Amino acid sequence: MRVSLLLAATAALALPQPLPHPHEGHDEPSPIDEHKNTHNTAHVAHNDTDMEPSPASMNGGHHSHGLPILAHPEKLEPQQLAYWTAYDPTNFFNTETPGQGLLSWHIAFVSAAWIAVYPVSVMLSAAKSGLYLPVQTAQVVLVALGAIFLGLYGSSPQVEQMYPGAIYGKFTVLLLVLSLVHYLAALLTSLAYRDTTPNDSDPRQLAEAFQLQPYHRVSDSDSDHTLNGTPSATPQVPQASKFRISEDADDTPMSPCQYYGDDECASSSAVRQPFEQKMEDKWVARLMANSHVSSTVDRFGAVANFVHTYLQGILLLVSFAYVVCGVVTGCRLGMGHNVFNILAHFIKGGVFTVLGLFTFARYVGVFSDKGWAWNLNQEQVNSVKMLHSRSRANSRGSRRRARSSPPPAKVSVSSVFRTVGSKVLGALSFLKPQSFTFEFVESALILIYGVPNIFMEHLASKDGHWTPADLQHASIAFMFIGGGLSGVLLESALVRKLLSSKTYPMSFNPFPALTIFWTGILMSQHAQALPLSTAIHTQWGYLLAIGAVFRGITYLQYFIVYSQALARLDGGAEMNVDQLTLPSRPFTEIVASFCLISGGLVFMQSNRETVEAFVYRGIDSMFTLNVTVGITSFIMAWELVVLAIKGWASRRKRV
Repeated sequence: MRVSLLLAATAALALPQPLPHPHEGHDEPSPIDEHKNTHNTAHVAHNDTDMEPSPASMNGGHHSHGLPILAHPEKLEPQQLAYWTAYDPTNFFNTETPGQGLLSWHIAFVSAAWIAVYPVSVMLSAAKSGLYLPVQTAQVVLVALGAIFLGLYGSSPQVEQMYPGAIYGKFTVLLLVLSLVHYLAALLTSLAYRDTTPNDSDPRQLAEAFQLQPYHRVSDSDSDHTLNGTPSATPQVPQASKFRISEDADDTPMSPCQYYGDDECASSSAVRQPFEQKMEDKWVARLMANSHVSSTVDRFGAVANFVHTYLQGILLLVSFAYVVCGVVTGCRLGMGHNVFNILAHFIKGGVFTVLGLFTFARYVGVFSDKGWAWNLNQEQVNSVKMLHSRSRANSRGSRRRARSSPPPAKVSVSSVFRTVGSKVLGALSFLKPQSFTFEFVESALILIYGVPNIFMEHLASKDGHWTPADLQHASIAFMFIGGGLSGVLLESALVRKLLSSKTYPMSFNPFPALTIFWTGILMSQHAQALPLSTAIHTQWGYLLAIGAVFRGITYLQYFIVYSQALARLDGGAEMNVDQLTLPSRPFTEIVASFCLISGGLVFMQSNRETVEAFVYRGIDSMFTLNVTVGITSFIMAWELVVLAIKGWASRRKRV
C-alpha cells in the first residue's frame, strides 16, 4: 500500500505543470490576470504591501464583483498591482475640462441629428412626403450646431492634449460638408420634381400638366357601331381610354375626376390634400418664379437627383461610423498602437450590427420590391407563372407542330461580336441589381471582407513577423473567402443554368448563415489573457451562432411554404401567384436580427482597452450583456417606429 502511494505521488510530481494560456487575441500579451491567485501570490502581496491576507485572497481567484480592481490590492500579483496603479482611467466624460457644457450640447445636437432626426428624414424621403424638406432642414441645422459647439470646445489646449491626433474633429467637418451637399441636392431635386411632375394625389394638377383641352368621354352608346357592325342596344360601361377633343365651343368641359373615371373623387367637391403638401407647392411656385432658380434647377436637376439618391444611403452608414467614432474618442480609446485593436473589433462588430438592422428591416417588409422581404419579386413571379403555364401545357399533352427552320443567317464580323457580347452579358446577367438576392449581397460582402482581412490581422504586429495568432485569424479569413465565394457561385444564374435546366426562382442559400455560425462557434472558443475578455468573446460568439441557427429555421419555413405552393400549381390547382410578392414575415428573423445586433455590440466591447476599463471599474460580463440586450431592444423599437413613420407618410400622401 505504501509502495502504491509512493508511486502515485511520484507520478503526480512528474506530470507537467500547466502554464498560463498565452493571449491569442489581437493585442500583445498582458501581464494582468485577475484570476491567478495562489497562496504564494497572497504571501508575496502580504510581504510587498505589509497587509495580512484575507480568506478571499488565499482561497478565491476572483476579485469582488462590483468593486474596482484596486479596492483589494492585496489580491493582486506584483505585476498586476504595478499595471493597475499606473492605469489612466480619465476620459472626456469623467474629467472636468474647460467648456464641459459645450461638449454636452455637442453630444445632444449630434445624437438628435443622426440618431433621431435623420432616419425619420430618410423614411419621409422614401415616402415622397411634403414633410421631408422641413425635417431635413432641422437635421442640417442640428448638425451645424453640433459642429459649432465642438469647435468651441476643442479650441482649448487642454482638450487637444487629452487626445493628440484625434480624427473626430475632421470627421465632424466632413460630415457637415456632406450634409450640406446632400441638403442642397435634396432642395434642387424637390424643386425639379415639383416643377416637372404633377401631384399624383390631385387629378386636377394631372389634367393641367397634360394641358387637356375641353373634352368629353365617348361611351360605347355614342359610337356608331359596335364590333359586330350593329348599333349597340344596351349602354356599356364607359372606358377611360376613349376620348375625343370637343369641337363645339359651347360644350362644357368634364372635370378631371370624371376624365379619370374616379367615382369617389367625382363625388367629392374637392380633393383632399395634406397641409404640408399645399405649403410645399406654394413655396416651390414662388421659388420657381425666379428665373435664376429655375435655370439652376434646369441645369443641375438631374445631377442633384443622382447625388441625393446615393448620398442619402451613404450618409446612413457614415453617420453610424461617426457615432461609433465619437464614443471611441470620448472614451479615449485607440490611442497610439492600440488603434489597430480598436479598428479590428469595431469594424467587425459594426458589420454584424448593421446586418442585424437590415435583417429586421427585411422582416418588417422593406425591400419587398426586390424580393428581399422573404417574398418573390415581380420578375420571380413571372418566372413562376411561366413554369406553371409550361407545366399545364405539358400535362394536357399539347405539342406544337414542328415549324420549318428559317434559312441560316449570313455570318459577318459584326454578327459574331454581337453573338459573343450577348453570351458574355448573359453569363454575367446575375450581376444586374434587379436580379440580386439578399443572399448574393451577403455572400459578396463576406467574400470582399475576407480578402483584405488576411493582411489586416497582421497590421498590429510590432516586429513584422507572422505569429501563430496572426495565422489563426488568417485561417478565419480564408473561411470567409471560401464561404463567400461559394455563396456567390450558388446565386449565379450561369451556375444554376449549368447545374439544372429547371429550377425554382427563390433562393435557398445557406452559405452566409453557415459562415456566420462557424465564426460564432470559433470565436466563442477564443481564449484571451483576461478571463473577462474570454467571457465576452464567448457571449458574442454564441449570439452569432444562435442567430445563424434561427436563419436556418427561416430557410426551412421558407422552403416548405413556397415549395408546397409551387407543388399545388404544378398539380393544376388554382392559386393567385401574385400573393407570393407579399412579405411573409417569418418570426424567426426577429430572433436572428436581435442576435446579430446584440452580438455585434458585444463584439465591439470585446476590444482590449474596453475590457480593461471594465476590469478596472469592477464590471463583470453579466452586467455588460444585460446593458447590451437592453440597448438592442431600444434600437429595434426605434427602427420599428421609423419604418412605421414611412408607412404613415405614404398613407397620408394618398389621402
